[in-house]
Amino acid sequence: MAQLYMLSILSLLSAGLILSSDYLVERMEWLTGLSDIAGRRNIRLTVGGIAAVVGFLKLIVRSPGETVPVAGDLLPALAGLALGGLLLVDTLRVPKEEEPQAVDKVTRAVMPYRTPLGIGGMVIAAVHFLLPAVTIL
Repeated sequence: MAQLYMLSILSLLSAGLILSSDYLVERMEWLTGLSDIAGRRNIRLTVGGIAAVVGFLKLIVRSPGETVPVAGDLLPALAGLALGGLLLVDTLRVPKEEEPQAVDKVTRAVMPYRTPLGIGGMVIAAVHFLLPAVTIL
């Protein structure tokens, strides 16, 4: 499905922009509106949910012209699941006092890497858009 292919690219770009918004706004001042958009809880939940669902669907549904069932869109699918999950966890996180010990460990391990993961997701989306027939992308 071509629609799922394009939705995958757009959701990876959106999730990557939101996750790395602090770094991008700091480096490029003309993106100041991005921090306002990335700070809205409903946008973060929507983009995170869409990215995770599309990442899951990319594991099941093949893109047009794909001959290998799962490996054809493996990297965008895994990136969609990771970025969507990270956005959802970051948005739905409870205050530290009420957070269980296991969730606190995962949060401390993953959250410092929000910016590199967001930029990596945007790179995967760009390469997936430019090279749609590559087996892993």
